[in-house]
Amino acid sequence: MKKKNAFFDRFSPKKSFVEAGFLNGLTDIHSHYLPGVDDGFQTVEETVQALSTMVEHGVKRIYFTPHIMADIPKNRPGFLQERFAGFQKEAPAGIELRLAAEYMLDVGFYAQQEEGLLTLGGRHVLIEMSYLSPSPELINVIYDLQLKEYVPLLAHPERYLFMDKAQYSELKAKGCKYQLNLMSLSGQYGRRAQDVAWFLLQNGMYDFVGSDIHRLNVFMHHVNRIKLTLKEQNLLQDLIRQNDLLW
Repeated sequence: MKKKNAFFDRFSPKKSFVEAGFLNGLTDIHSHYLPGVDDGFQTVEETVQALSTMVEHGVKRIYFTPHIMADIPKNRPGFLQERFAGFQKEAPAGIELRLAAEYMLDVGFYAQQEEGLLTLGGRHVLIEMSYLSPSPELINVIYDLQLKEYVPLLAHPERYLFMDKAQYSELKAKGCKYQLNLMSLSGQYGRRAQDVAWFLLQNGMYDFVGSDIHRLNVFMHHVNRIKLTLKEQNLLQDLIRQNDLLW
């Protein structure tokens, strides 16, 4: 039976992410919609337009996850919560919004823990590192977050140029969760990130999926380029269901 399914999957027509209807009902757990606070959307009008497009495609829930890092000192929970509350008055109908954050593992991260973390679902903390070199604090941060009953969730692991298969397995074994960037599957971040993303997806290494959207036109262009076999559609559908657990 497995061979038969594999045979039919090999020759079944591929569908794009949008054609497969995966935006319909999506809970997006990684985005940069909050206007004017980081390298994402810069104006309220741009964000409203992008969210209206997501509503048209059936997206139901979105976490805003602005960057919190030493390079953007103003981005602290109180400031971001105030900006988020102000934006909600402008948000289009038909979509639920919540605020979390994407934390860079830099010199300020431990101080940020003391201020209180903006989390996904109350426990998951979205973290990132430099793409070029590992954070010397990564293992300690994972351990420390777990001691505090948080769940470390590494954003876009496929994009870290220094990681190999053994390191991916090691971090998973230590309890770190992985979030796939959708646009990695289309090659937005280069061929290596694309190849690693497909490898991690096909080997069941991802736990959640997010858009990491910064610009509407870029995101829509790339998700329309993602072509999926039936097996790949099933793998992504499983991740999308997992996202709902964080709401």
